[in-house]
Amino acid sequence: RYIHAQNIPLIMFEYDKKSLSSEETDVFVVGLGCFWGVESKFGSIDGVVRTSCGYSGGTEENPTYENIKDHTETVRVEYDSSKVSYKELVNVAISTHNLKTPNRKRQYDNVIFYNTDKQKETVEQTVEENGYSIDEVETRIEKRGSYYYAEDYHQKYRLRSRRSLEQQFTDKYTETQFRDSALATKINSLVAGDLSREEFSIPSEFEMTDDIFDRIIGRFR
Repeated sequence: RYIHAQNIPLIMFEYDKKSLSSEETDVFVVGLGCFWGVESKFGSIDGVVRTSCGYSGGTEENPTYENIKDHTETVRVEYDSSKVSYKELVNVAISTHNLKTPNRKRQYDNVIFYNTDKQKETVEQTVEENGYSIDEVETRIEKRGSYYYAEDYHQKYRLRSRRSLEQQFTDKYTETQFRDSALATKINSLVAGDLSREEFSIPSEFEMTDDIFDRIIGRFR
């Protein structure tokens, strides 16, 4: 039988209050096709605090999904550098695709952004460590520029597919708070299947029992 999403214990929302703020995290931006799956993939990584979907890589202002202009669908990853490194995130990006595959539509290009010369060197070194010559890759490697948040309905898309679960957030949070929620980031990855119960390292103080976990991800019994 299908188990509908159970109310998330209120104490679990304290998880957001105790998570690192945006000012306390480092930022990694990447494009790997449609941003829905990319967001849940990177959200599952230990040390990643929060994620969002957006548009970047172009020069024109205020892109939208209906008029993306010269931008690419990307995911902004805020991470705790004491737990996961920029290089490790680059490795994850590289592992998800063939860097020699030509980009066919700019909206869905593969692109890895760097913000400093050191990060650029890290990307190029990591590419070569994975068996590629930097001269042969089609994946764009570019300096990070403006990032525009995508529309609300794109944020935490897998979580939003569970309406009763989504409502538990939107009843308590504004859309911006939901987008920036560290808890929603992890539950989005759970629902998408990118994060397992064993990997979901939420402290015991937040009362994530096995029963609540099963109900959140909507398992059949």
